[in-house]
Amino acid sequence: MTSPTFELLGVLDILRGVAVHAVAGERQHYRPLASILHPEPDPILVARAYRAQLGLESIYLADLDAIEGRGQNRELYRRVRALAGHLWIDAGLVESRDAQPLLELDCSIVAGLESLSGPRALAALVGAAGCDRVVLSLDLVGGNPRLSPRSCWPGAAPLEIARIASDLGVSRILVLDLAHVGLGRGPGTLALVSTLKLEQPELSIAVGGGIASVRDVLAARSAGASRVLVASAFHDGRISRHEIDALKGDAGRGGPS
Repeated sequence: MTSPTFELLGVLDILRGVAVHAVAGERQHYRPLASILHPEPDPILVARAYRAQLGLESIYLADLDAIEGRGQNRELYRRVRALAGHLWIDAGLVESRDAQPLLELDCSIVAGLESLSGPRALAALVGAAGCDRVVLSLDLVGGNPRLSPRSCWPGAAPLEIARIASDLGVSRILVLDLAHVGLGRGPGTLALVSTLKLEQPELSIAVGGGIASVRDVLAARSAGASRVLVASAFHDGRISRHEIDALKGDAGRGGPS
């Protein structure tokens, strides 16, 4: 299988207005980001470094303040958007109306399973933004869906949720296991990704959480992912600019995915 649109996204996890190092989804323990790309955990400076030092065109921004109910960092969205070729934003959407500020930006709108109230909200979001802009984040913990306490999903299995989302018009899914985030042990979701791609070949799948090396990136691509989210491996140098450029060249030549 080939994937001419394959790309890496740099992750920005924002908590109380600064970039943080996310580890295993335990947000009470997140600390300001320490990175070889920039000495300060300023989200804008990190976003600039992603593009200037690593050549990344796209950024995934997880607004943990919004996800935890403290309100959206809207001015930050606009500033990061000005720096990125493309921006994905998870702003803790509960209902489709929460996406109004994002609709005004040229960005992909991430609907996180841990925040979204259920299929009705997802359907309304697809109707308002269009299927090309909406990404369902299949938030997992150890392979199990991380559902909002207020959610009303009729099924609790990842594949079942993905099927429901597809029936509602979703064509883009992010598979993200929070238990693997920041630990560098691999994503742990590639069997699920392979099954999703086998069941729904037209589905665009992104993978995040646990990517520690180019080997993990290649494994995700082979499983059927067209995009891979990376944070820690960029910040400590385990994935270099040279390796990123090589991956871009391989994808451009129709390398294996």
